[in-house]
Amino acid sequence: MSTPPDGVPSTTTTPVFSGTGTPGSTVEIAYIGAGKKVFTAGSATVGTDGTWTITTSFADLGPGITKAVLTVDELDATGAPVSGATPVIRLVSFTRPPVQAQGESIVLTPDYPTVDGASTIGIGLATTGFAADESLVVTVTGPNGKAAVWAGSETAPVADADGAFSELITLPATATGGEYVVTVTGATSKLVLSKKASVLGDPTITSPTAGQRLIGTKVTFTGTGTPGSSIGLVVVPTGEFKAAEAAATSAASAGGGSSTAKAPAAATPSAAASDPTGSSDENIVVGAAGTWSVTVTLPKPGDYTAFAIAGLVDAAGDPVSDNTGLPVLAGPSADVEFVLAAPTIVTASTTGQQELAFTGTNAAPYVVSGGLAILLGAGLLFATRRRREDGAE
Repeated sequence: MSTPPDGVPSTTTTPVFSGTGTPGSTVEIAYIGAGKKVFTAGSATVGTDGTWTITTSFADLGPGITKAVLTVDELDATGAPVSGATPVIRLVSFTRPPVQAQGESIVLTPDYPTVDGASTIGIGLATTGFAADESLVVTVTGPNGKAAVWAGSETAPVADADGAFSELITLPATATGGEYVVTVTGATSKLVLSKKASVLGDPTITSPTAGQRLIGTKVTFTGTGTPGSSIGLVVVPTGEFKAAEAAATSAASAGGGSSTAKAPAAATPSAAASDPTGSSDENIVVGAAGTWSVTVTLPKPGDYTAFAIAGLVDAAGDPVSDNTGLPVLAGPSADVEFVLAAPTIVTASTTGQQELAFTGTNAAPYVVSGGLAILLGAGLLFATRRRREDGAE
């Protein structure tokens, strides 16, 4: 064996070995790795000119180990040692370990992203445990199990000297909500790390439609969303909605446009999250087909505005937070303004129709959806802030 020189530490984790042998024979380099087992670092056929070259891999050496005892054997077509060939035993050392001492890990941040966030800010990917400086392959599959379009850095993914890797994955604005799987594969270590991300899309309200006139006390709302997510629905008298929207806009402007600006207490109707008559324990879950439905009884006729947000709740019905500590919310949907009219009946004493008025107090903001109800108190401010941000783009 002519290279690499004996006793010189290798500066790469995949050193190239070369030498001479019997043309047509096979040269195999083996070493003792993790668990004191024997692994093959590489093999090659000796050329007609009697030389061979092997680019080796020590991916099974063991975490943090920088030395390996290897054996170079020359074998014939039957796998038996070539007559007269003497096995070469050598100690090879590395300036950094081929397999990092850090454990294998893969983290996505946030682990419950929204389509909006994943397409603007991106999803952070961080891994450890790969071989130093090895090339990596990053793939993303979407809800349909097919490869998903995504954007990352312009350079080819490569682990650093410690076997770590980080990337920012950005989905297109046209991405749909659902389960995405991010997979990172090491070219030499063959290590495969995968992580799932439940990406939450914005909900929509498909019924009632804008400007629709309804009669009666009950309104059935339908819409679309990410399967498995929960829907938070807010129905507000339009006058109160516009007043809260204007107050929130004014407060944000007074705060220099900061997203942390808060509307005055009077601007956000107080019953939105605290009034038991204005909320429901019903959890509106988006079905497998991506649709949802709920029927709401409103207290009196009038002009109403509705919007929806989407979120994740746990088995107890409480909102789920991502690994950054923030509630997992998407939306709001587009506002839907509709008119609710009093029902009419025909009585025995008259041939005409009499319009019956609703009974009850003035309409309070109506919040529906168990665990999300506690997050919807600031729903109007949240909706206003989102629309102002969208309008500024």
